[in-house]
Amino acid sequence: MVGSERKPSKRLGARILSGVTLQLFLVAVLPLIVLVLIVTFGSLSMHHEAMRSLVANRNLRAVQYAAAGIEKEIDHRTDILEILAKVLVSTDNQETTFKEIESELSVFEGGAAILAPTGVVMASTNSPQITAWLNEEQAAAIQRQYSNFPSGKAVFLPVMTIGNEYFVPKA
Repeated sequence: MVGSERKPSKRLGARILSGVTLQLFLVAVLPLIVLVLIVTFGSLSMHHEAMRSLVANRNLRAVQYAAAGIEKEIDHRTDILEILAKVLVSTDNQETTFKEIESELSVFEGGAAILAPTGVVMASTNSPQITAWLNEEQAAAIQRQYSNFPSGKAVFLPVMTIGNEYFVPKA
């Protein structure tokens, strides 16, 4: 009996390996499963790259629009300073003229001032930030350079504050 029990198990294993079901699975179903997995993961990878590219392009456009807005604002402020310089050169009473157009200078959050080539304040919006900055040593060093600026030409000199420190960006 021991010999007869082993024979059917061998036959069963041979039957399973040589059966139509296993052959059908190995020839038709398994390659299709592998193909579907390859297509799925390939599509997922392509979608991931496309979304990454889409976000990068959107971020680039957003930065370009923001830069264009900042450029437009700087151009607007420069135009205001150019007009102010032309108006003030042609008038004798600069302080009164400056006060008349002070509403136009509201775009300068920290205020605005007119400085003579010697560095003396001829007119200002009396902003506390301007007064404080003009008393700083850094302002005195910049005022010494005013003689190099062209007369009658507006010079846009942005001054930034961080805490109690004043910073003038260098070109």
